Amino acid sequence: MSFIGVPDTASPGFTTLIENLEVDLFWGDVQYNQQYFRRLLLPSSLTDLNTVDKPVTTLRPGLLLGTLTGTNTIGVYTALETNGLETASLILVQEVNMLDPRTGIAAAQLAVCTIGGNIKFGALVRGDADPGAAPGAAERTDLSPEFKFDDHWES
Repeated sequence: MSFIGVPDTASPGFTTLIENLEVDLFWGDVQYNQQYFRRLLLPSSLTDLNTVDKPVTTLRPGLLLGTLTGTNTIGVYTALETNGLETASLILVQEVNMLDPRTGIAAAQLAVCTIGGNIKFGALVRGDADPGAAPGAAERTDLSPEFKFDDHWES
């Protein structure tokens, strides 16, 4: 998510936002860091049950996502499911409020997800109902080899 060549005056606060995302979620040299992104439509039913300081309708950056078998619908990764969501395959890049700002009702939202690249493993979050559960070996296996983690890098 590098925007090399974009002047600082292009959009107020834009540079700061991008730099914070890169520091919080990604690792490595920004210029040579290969990140792979996809813009996806998230269904209105997505919730982040493991959040503490925000409503469950606000999805956090680093949230692990999966794909429902058969429908290819995006859902929050849940380790105990058997419908395809037990396999983490996407990582949400930015915070997404699932409520429509005009109506206050949950609505489908476009969001940027990463499908590969250099990720800080400690920045990943689970949104399932298992309180305090941090990503572990199962999630690391699901996301490899598309993702390279900062705490387990082999040259």
